[in-house]
Amino acid sequence: MDFFFARERNNISETVAIVLHLKAANMSNQKAVQYSVSQLGTIIVMCPSCEKVRIVDVEKLKRKKHCVQVRCSCGKIFPIQIDFRQSSRKKVHLYAEYVNDSQYTRKMRTGIVADLSLGGLALNIYDDQVVRLHDTLRVVFRLDNQQNREIQKRMKVVHLDSKKRRVGCKFERAEKRNHDTMLRGYLC
Repeated sequence: MDFFFARERNNISETVAIVLHLKAANMSNQKAVQYSVSQLGTIIVMCPSCEKVRIVDVEKLKRKKHCVQVRCSCGKIFPIQIDFRQSSRKKVHLYAEYVNDSQYTRKMRTGIVADLSLGGLALNIYDDQVVRLHDTLRVVFRLDNQQNREIQKRMKVVHLDSKKRRVGCKFERAEKRNHDTMLRGYLC
């Protein structure tokens, strides 16, 4: 399935000469460039061959594949990776302890924070703890920088990967403003 994107320019409808193919299996050995989606649901794509720049509305792709091929009007076909995340993530390996507040047991469990952003984290769990979508977890971990600060956060489970035993979580709210400041400094 192909997507043609159009945009208005000086009140004249101009078809943007970029076609996104959802057939990612046919990608060349060319490395995909990652594009972050703006708050307007658009990305700015530049052709690596002719350097034409186009603004593309990708809101229609939000729940579909994020690695796609782009065909420029010059004929060049190249892969791109579309990132819909609100905050960039940093790969980490931090020991963590967590409690699942959505279950009756208040037993402290252990895991590893695999990646971290201002909006959430990915937690690898290694015990037989059952975690479900929309569960509320309290997590405690220490940053591996000079300050070695302890971070405590409440978060909601928004993604489960049972093969990797990974739980994707979104922080609920800033309970302590200095935690957000510490995370911002750590992630930059």
